[in-house]
Amino acid sequence: MSHVSENILNSKNNFSKAHNIRKKITHRKVLNFAENLIVPLLSILSISGNKLREISRIILLSATSRISINQAVKKVKKRSSASAIRYHLRKKQSESSLEELEYKTNKILYKIAKTILHQKWVEFAIDFVCIPYHGKPLRNDNEIIRSHAKSGTTHFHAYTTLYMIILRMRFTLTVKYVRKNTPLIDVVEFMLKTIKKIGLRIKCIYFDKGFYSIPVVRLLKRRHVRAVIPAPAKGDKHGIKSLFGYRKSKVVKYRMISIINKRKESENIKQAINCKYAKNKYGRKGTYYFAYVLICVNLKPKVCYEKYRKRFGIETSYRLMNAIRARTSSQSPNIRLIYIAVSLILQNAWVYINWSYMRERKQGQRSVKNGITLHSFTDLIIEGIKSLMGTIKDTIVINIPKVNLLCLNTITTYLGVI
Repeated sequence: MSHVSENILNSKNNFSKAHNIRKKITHRKVLNFAENLIVPLLSILSISGNKLREISRIILLSATSRISINQAVKKVKKRSSASAIRYHLRKKQSESSLEELEYKTNKILYKIAKTILHQKWVEFAIDFVCIPYHGKPLRNDNEIIRSHAKSGTTHFHAYTTLYMIILRMRFTLTVKYVRKNTPLIDVVEFMLKTIKKIGLRIKCIYFDKGFYSIPVVRLLKRRHVRAVIPAPAKGDKHGIKSLFGYRKSKVVKYRMISIINKRKESENIKQAINCKYAKNKYGRKGTYYFAYVLICVNLKPKVCYEKYRKRFGIETSYRLMNAIRARTSSQSPNIRLIYIAVSLILQNAWVYINWSYMRERKQGQRSVKNGITLHSFTDLIIEGIKSLMGTIKDTIVINIPKVNLLCLNTITTYLGVI
């Protein structure tokens, strides 16, 4: 073997050894990473220094443990009272502070997503998330929307989120607080402006069925935006249900009709009707139909169904968001938006760690095989907080009962009678 080939072989071996080194990410590093993302968001509270760090850690602990601020402060030693933390969170409750909070949240979300963004044409998803609310509005009635009953209430705080879909990974780019009677067209306009401001181009946008309306369809057509909107199956003779009944999938022309501002409006659209056979899956039988509005895009019904089902995946993202969202009974939209923002930022941070540190170096598309789970990610944050703020290892009692089962000898004798 020549010296040249030996050098090449040694360099390849050194390269492989260098990339096979296993490095550890400690709970302190994960906590610092999450904390440095949350602190700029909480700078709106006009506090700084150690106090801001303490409040951010308590909010992170309540989010990762799915508990309230009151419960979080009881889990650590070095902390302020829950009332003091809530006082700082309530200091700014104006509409301007709410808009500033939205701006800071969206900037942080985009900064995280930008680290893995290497292409201009991207698929997006837009949807509503409604958080059940039991109570009265804080300032105005438009803070709360009405919708279908969930968790024992029909009142909700609503938010719209914009997701970026790239290489089967989902990053939240924007969150917007939605008030009562807000036109859907204004929400879509805001999301389109955000995409343009970021400098991305739309490969396709997947909407929630709540956006199925004539104004939204007209706006997307006018802007020549490639989009897919699922159509709710309703109506009999002249509704969407009249398109069902065929035994194969097809693309048809359809005329939308609805009442807008007490006037009857109509719009011609192209719909993909996908016919799906249950085949006794999940104990179901028969035929199921799915209708999708195709705007400036040509997709076969089956392809449209698979793309929307696999790439949208919005419910999974919301389920994860609820798994790392702090609980509160506050009336303040600002405090509730802070908790929503923290949960979305933590979700982006978790995806970033898996994307950047848990993928194998190889040619072609790299996937995460043994990535860190969301539960393990939150455990690292909790351990980091407890290592800095101390854990509660004992409690003070004010009474000793006659049968003291906490005493080893007593419980051994007591249970020995059984």
